[in-house]
Amino acid sequence: MIEKGIKRYLNPLAVAVVIAFFTGGCFSLWSASVVAIVMCVFMFFLLKQKGGLVLPFSLPAFIIVGVVIAYGLVVFFAADRAMAFLGFVKMTAVTAFLLLCFQTIKEDDKKTVWNLVPLLGGLSVVVCIGGVFLTFLTGESYFFQDDRLGGFLGYANTYALWLLLGLVVIAFQDKLRGRDYLLFALNVCGIYLAISRSLTVISLVALALLFILRPAARKLILTMAISGVALAVLVLMFRGMQGDFSRLLEAPGQASEWLSRLIYYKDGLRQIAVRPAGWGYLGYWYSQPAYQSAFYDTRFVHSSILQYALDIGVIPALSLLVLGVMLIFNRKTPLMEKIILSLICGHSLIDIDLEFLLLMFIICLVIRPVALKTVKSKLPVIIMLLLASLHLYCGLTAFAADQGPAKLALALYPCHTDALEQQMMSAATLEEAVPYAQRLAKRNDYTFLALDTFARDSFSQGHTLDAVSFKLDSLSINRFLADDYLELLSFCAYGYESAMAAGDEKGADYYRQLIVSIPLMMEQASQSLNKDAYLLKHKPDLQLPYLALEYIENITK
Repeated sequence: MIEKGIKRYLNPLAVAVVIAFFTGGCFSLWSASVVAIVMCVFMFFLLKQKGGLVLPFSLPAFIIVGVVIAYGLVVFFAADRAMAFLGFVKMTAVTAFLLLCFQTIKEDDKKTVWNLVPLLGGLSVVVCIGGVFLTFLTGESYFFQDDRLGGFLGYANTYALWLLLGLVVIAFQDKLRGRDYLLFALNVCGIYLAISRSLTVISLVALALLFILRPAARKLILTMAISGVALAVLVLMFRGMQGDFSRLLEAPGQASEWLSRLIYYKDGLRQIAVRPAGWGYLGYWYSQPAYQSAFYDTRFVHSSILQYALDIGVIPALSLLVLGVMLIFNRKTPLMEKIILSLICGHSLIDIDLEFLLLMFIICLVIRPVALKTVKSKLPVIIMLLLASLHLYCGLTAFAADQGPAKLALALYPCHTDALEQQMMSAATLEEAVPYAQRLAKRNDYTFLALDTFARDSFSQGHTLDAVSFKLDSLSINRFLADDYLELLSFCAYGYESAMAAGDEKGADYYRQLIVSIPLMMEQASQSLNKDAYLLKHKPDLQLPYLALEYIENITK
């Protein structure tokens, strides 16, 4: 009996999901690479065993593969080609999982994966609660970010969504067992500990729907939902987080995060209009300062469909949206899977869930092929070996960039933008920072940090005109901080005083005109702000200090 259970949970799909969950949900490239390598190993042995690769033929499968291909095509015109390529490598893990689904086509194998959803959720909540006690011994916070439970995914909202999917799976069990009651309570506890406004509302609606649709599970839903919330309250009080309950009661207008997202969406649509074919993976993040109408720094736009449009273009993004609708309304899709898909697709419209490829794996799990064809040749074996090798190399690069040391990441992948910026900003001298800035500027038109480095290096060498030019280029991208305008003012003031001392009236007039125009530049930046920009957590700073204003006023006289 034990051997049978072990064999069941060691099927390839289950192993891939477990590894993905405990390595962060394949949010990062290194996590996706670990899972992709494991899947390639499984497929290699399955190929040897079956003598060929089973290929699915259906529109949903083609859409998934098409989205991955789009990530590859956009590399050729992305805002940052080097990072866009890494994004493409990450997305190939989705194709690997889709193919693995159809090598192990038995419904029992997929049912095992569905049963893993609440099991992983419940076990992770137990571990996270254990981390609360460990905090008192070490002083470090485990699994909580900003006093919100993010679990092994590291992001509270998506983690809460995963736990909610677990509740759906439990409610649709043919026969409820004692452990199902425990897992249900633990998953509810985790959802509440995540303190997610959107997931709290969605969970209440989902529980009400399950209460109606699953009469046999009503006792479980009612009793264990109350028990889970009670346990969560105890944990929060034990951590000294009683005040965070009020977060769930905030109306959208009171929450700066809701306002932030509305601004993200508006600015994101502007970027899509500029480049409807996509910016490439992370291109939105790098180009964001030039288009934002408030002061923020977000890696993703907090809407998965909008993010895909920003990354790979409008058509692939809409295709992915159509895929979700097709699967939900497909008669062959079981009711449980319809609800799960509705939750994933619905919440991903307002959050970054699909950046966690683990959720993409769940979507792949629902797809059923119209026809299957077995390809018997050595080509699939070669492709699997190449894909595993690519993920090993890029995964090591990503791990070094994320966890350090950055020098190792650059040794493996010399054009890794994040690692280059990290090395540039941590350099002890400008002389050491400039080579990194030069490498950044060659590939990325939006790296204002590199432009700032050039400006300071030029000024330190006495090239004031160059310093001013570089700073103006930087300010054309990064516009909302007074300190940057003060730095421009300091360069211009030095140039003006030097020109006056040398009797260079033409040079002095050039710097005088620039100095006088600085308040106008700041006013133009202020006029480009969203009306709610000052209601966000991070606020623009477009007010010069008194002494700077006095200096500018004296220059004009």
